[in-house]
Amino acid sequence: MFGEVETRELLRQGLQDPRSAVRVAVARGLWRLKSHAEEVLPVLAALLNHKLASTRAGALKGLCEMGCGARPCVSEVQRLTSDENESVRGAASEALKKISGQAQNRKVSTADWSWPAEQQVLDRLQQKRESETNSNRK
Repeated sequence: MFGEVETRELLRQGLQDPRSAVRVAVARGLWRLKSHAEEVLPVLAALLNHKLASTRAGALKGLCEMGCGARPCVSEVQRLTSDENESVRGAASEALKKISGQAQNRKVSTADWSWPAEQQVLDRLQQKRESETNSNRK
C-alpha cells in the first residue's frame, strides 16, 4: 500500500523538477503533509524571483499557507506587493497578512489547489496508489 512515507518521498523528488509549477505544487503538497518549513521554504523563496508571474503568485500562495512559518521571507514578500502583476501583488498582500497572523485561520483543502501541476501530482499519486492496491489484491 502507498502510505505517507512513500508519498513524501515521491513529492521530495519533485522538489528538483525543472518545471517551476511542479516545484510549487510539490512544496505546497509537502507543507500540507506537515513537512518542516526548512524543507519547503527554500524552494518557495527561490521561486519568488521567477520570471513568470504565475510562478511567483503560486509561491506566494504556498507562503500564505505556511503562515508564520514563512517569516524568513517577509522582506521578499513585502517587495512583491509592488510587483508589476496584479495577481502577484494581491497574493503578496494576502501572504503578508497570513505570515503576520492578521488573517483568520482556515483549513486548507485540496479544493484550494488551483494549479494544474498540483492536480497532476495528485493524479499521479492516486494512480500509483490504485496500482499498488490492485497489485496487493492479486
